[in-house]
Amino acid sequence: MLPEAQFKQMIDAIVQTGMAAAKAKIETDKLKIDMTKKGKDLELSLRKQFTYDYFTKVNSTVMSKNFNEKELGEILAFYNTSVGKKWTKHTPEIVSETMMQIQLDLQEKLPKYVEALAAK
Repeated sequence: MLPEAQFKQMIDAIVQTGMAAAKAKIETDKLKIDMTKKGKDLELSLRKQFTYDYFTKVNSTVMSKNFNEKELGEILAFYNTSVGKKWTKHTPEIVSETMMQIQLDLQEKLPKYVEALAAK
């Protein structure tokens, strides 16, 4: 389970993704919504909906679909080992660095994809 302190990084990414998706939807549907005025309202709504408790419930449901009770116990035992504690400590950095690299790669490759679409 993701420690609550590390959840902040994940919710920041969720909010950023949600804001970008909302802006794209507004542009695509040609909606007359001024995000400079309404953006903070949307951000607060996202943060209110996607809380740590919400994440915990969703994560527990998904975990219980994929692991039996014995396996869940083994996972919890792992997190109490020195490697498990190190994994927990470094997971946010690993995820952050991975996402940054993916975003850089996307920025580099996206123009080629758009050009290919335009040529079809």
